[in-house]
Amino acid sequence: MNYMSSSGTSMRVLVADHQCEQRIVIEKSLGILRYFRVCPVASFRELTMLTHYSPNLYDRFDLLIVNADLISAAGLNVVDFCVNNPRLRHVLIYGSPPGGAKTLSDQPHHQVRRIDTISYEALVDFLWLIDKNVIDNTIGPSSIGLA
Repeated sequence: MNYMSSSGTSMRVLVADHQCEQRIVIEKSLGILRYFRVCPVASFRELTMLTHYSPNLYDRFDLLIVNADLISAAGLNVVDFCVNNPRLRHVLIYGSPPGGAKTLSDQPHHQVRRIDTISYEALVDFLWLIDKNVIDNTIGPSSIGLA
């Protein structure tokens, strides 16, 4: 599998949040932006099963969108979990302590960013960083629940 050319529908996206409503809103946003290979998880256990214990060593997710509380509630450092995981190509962490967006890894093939809250604009901004082919459709953030 060629991870360099992953774009839109070919990108494997993992959405991890304990709140069902938030996962649904993020999935809808990704669908609008033509990202359809989305796997939602609700617990840290599910997240680790997919990112640490896959039988195929080369199984990777092109993008993890994760609520920081999901990982920190397990007693782990969110940044260490995301930055040092070879099965995660890019990571967008939200629910971080206030302080604005912060880029934690700025390598072209491994972007990791922390943001305060998830929004349609923040999602589009991050997707544009990792996939220049992202198309911002005319449907606005208010119509899908992200403001």
